[in-house]
Parts: sequence; C-alpha cells; structure tokens
Amino acid sequence: NDELFSGPIKKTGYGENDERLGGPFQLDTTPVFYADIESTHYWRAETKDVYTGKGWEASDGVVQRFAGELSTPLYEENVMLNEREATIEMAGFQSFSFLFYSGQPYNVHVNGTSLPLMENTLTGKVSTENERVHHYSFQYDYPVFSIEELRNSDERPYPDHVKRYYLQLPETLPSRVGELAESVTEDAQTAYDKARRIETYFSTNGYVYETRNVAIPGRRDDYVDQFLFETKMGYCDNFSSSMVVMLRTLGIPARW
Repeated sequence: NDELFSGPIKKTGYGENDERLGGPFQLDTTPVFYADIESTHYWRAETKDVYTGKGWEASDGVVQRFAGELSTPLYEENVMLNEREATIEMAGFQSFSFLFYSGQPYNVHVNGTSLPLMENTLTGKVSTENERVHHYSFQYDYPVFSIEELRNSDERPYPDHVKRYYLQLPETLPSRVGELAESVTEDAQTAYDKARRIETYFSTNGYVYETRNVAIPGRRDDYVDQFLFETKMGYCDNFSSSMVVMLRTLGIPARW
C-alpha cells in the first residue's frame, strides 16, 4: 500500500515536537553541540511521558527554580556516583532554552557566572528559563548501576510520582500489544529481566532498521501496534517507543 509509506521526508537532528511519529527520514550529520568530557556517554535534553497512540508529548510535571543542586535527586542513596565535569559548546548558531546534560547536574555556569535554572525532574528537562545558552559548563554525578541491585529493585515499591507519570497508556492501545509483552516476558522474574527480554525480542524476530520505507500511522492506526505487528520496519523512534509502551503494559514504569 503506497499510501502507508507516503509523506514528507524528514531530516534527523534535534527537534522538540514528537507528537506525530512515522515516515521516512534523510540522515543529517550536522553536529548539534560539542562536549569536553572525561569519557563518552549518552546525553539527555528532555524526555516525554505521555504516549498518545501517534507520538509523544511531555506533561507539565513539577517545574521549579533552582540555582545549585537538583531539589529532587535523580538516584537513590545506594547508587554509586562518580563526580565529573563537562563543558558544552553549541555548534554553529544552534541554541536551546534547555540544557543537554548527563547524570545529575549541579553548579551550572555560563561565562563564569552561576546560572539560575528551571528544573523539571519528571520530564527530564533542565531549562534555562527561555535564555538561549550557547556555551556552558557544569559538574555532575554519573551513576554506576549494579546488575544485582537492579534485579533486587523489585523489593522496593515505585514512588507514587513515578507510577503517576510513567505508566500512562491511551485507552485506544490495542490489547495485543500487552499480550505480546506478557508472552515475551512470561518466564522472566524481575523487572530488569523483563526489560532485557523485550530488548532482545527486537533483534531476533524479524524487525528491520529502516529509514526509507517507514509507515505513517493512519487515523485508526496505533504507532506502536503498527510497527510491532504490521510493518516490523523502522528506526529508533519505532523501537524505543515500542519498548516503553510494552514495559508500561507490564506495570513497569518507563519514559521516552
């Protein structure tokens, strides 16, 4: 069906609007920012918590002002943290009203001056209160997780705010998505092992990384359901959205 794959070709890069996912894209390798750091790792700018069936949105969460350390710690007390430093320079003329960061940041400085920030712990964004920043430095605590502790984490209940924000699913989600998640994880005992089973599922069941022939959900299609059962072709948005939604159907909080 040619209509399934028709639509404008988008470019990769960094964008804040993820409300309607799907369709082909053209790879764009233009740098967004440069980081002077001790070791490489993933970077966070923001996360989304509301799945609509067509894409992702961010709820308001809890936003408050802070000038030094995060008011709500990102990690539990028993997590081992390494202290690190980073200097960020945005590439070209790009700038955003939020920071690209890693771990748990503190002591953020712009031009040698401590920067008052707006914190949004629940959606993962550390905002500069609409001030567009081109160059900044900060210290941060980077976590080291023990596999054993991750497996034992089921013994502790999820905090109420985590369950409230990261278990949401639309009423229109087809039931077979949850049934597939149950089937894939039926003999896994812990949340960690269930997450690993779902992760492995995509590499062993005919799913293909594809950037051109990628479907756009129709009016009655669910984005995740379409990928899991109809096309099995897509890129990072498809795989990551499907994993988050499948985890949520199992009662395991997850964010995108």
